[in-house]
Amino acid sequence: MDIEDAYVELGVQRTASEQEVKAAWRKLVSQWHPDRHPGPMAVARMQRINLAYQLIRDQDPAEDAPAPPPQASPRPPPQAEPPAAPPAGPPPPPGPPPRAVRRSVKLTLEEAALGCTRLLSGFLSSTCEPCDGRGVLRHTHDCSNCNGTGTARAPGWVGLFSLPGECTACNGSGKTRVPCAACQGTGKAASLPWRLTVRIPAGARQGDVLHADGSQARAGHGAVTLDMTIDLLPHPLFKLDDDGLLHIKVPIDGFGWMAQRAVDIPTLDGLRTLRLVREQLHYRLPAAGYPSRKPGLRGDLAVEVEPIFPARLSSEQQRLLDQLMAASAGSDETAPDPRLAQWKKDLQAWQRKHQQQQRKR
Repeated sequence: MDIEDAYVELGVQRTASEQEVKAAWRKLVSQWHPDRHPGPMAVARMQRINLAYQLIRDQDPAEDAPAPPPQASPRPPPQAEPPAAPPAGPPPPPGPPPRAVRRSVKLTLEEAALGCTRLLSGFLSSTCEPCDGRGVLRHTHDCSNCNGTGTARAPGWVGLFSLPGECTACNGSGKTRVPCAACQGTGKAASLPWRLTVRIPAGARQGDVLHADGSQARAGHGAVTLDMTIDLLPHPLFKLDDDGLLHIKVPIDGFGWMAQRAVDIPTLDGLRTLRLVREQLHYRLPAAGYPSRKPGLRGDLAVEVEPIFPARLSSEQQRLLDQLMAASAGSDETAPDPRLAQWKKDLQAWQRKHQQQQRKR
């Protein structure tokens, strides 16, 4: 590191006073102390900061300061002060602001409805601070290939002639930049891991964005704040409408439906018994659906039953059906449905009228 690099490293001008140089050094030491930035990058930066301060402090003042006026006493050389450790004083200033991380979190319908805890992790990357993400330091040097002229001679035909042309090493600028040692010229700081445990409240829906304060999820770059977009996975049984109504369609035994038996209906909390009603296909189970947007409330579960009858009847089933039909037609206790009686009258009237028309032909 030369004296030019030293001034750039501390971020001060060559005309800066001794107090200004020392203040800049104190600020950088406090910022990059390994207690605040664990890892090899902070150690390397501390070495560069101390080396830069040492070079500026040990240089000859006559090389960097204007000549003193006549009869003026020369400025005394600075006192030697080893920069091995940061100065004692108030605690270091607060670290950088939290980094915002956006993640998509996949949840089952049960997890979203009842709430759950998730451990999320990832990696953070940032631009290299010593070079501001450029990969090279701010200062430049004269190109060694063209001695700062921007032109160089290239060999001609069979090496007999040499023609001037643009220097390919510096692209004709005459200047070259020093790659940043902290990031190896990439402009990126080392990626550091982060971990954060978040509590997802009950009732999260598709597309909801939840914010988590990750002040405890430090990864070397500072605190992490998390914006989570909820992504509900498809469910094999339930369907959630946009308005929050939960649906389920349940196939049931057709004869059990006719006999008004009880069946077990799955809910988000487990099985619940439903008493079937003949001729009714749609039911509501109160407070068995998805959590409402209002705290403490839950919606209903809309149940649609689908009676299933056998495609082919066994001989025993056919015999029982015949008995059922005979009992229904001949018993006073089981009078036929009024709709069937009306249909029988209408059919008989149509048949007499039809026969009369046939005889007139």
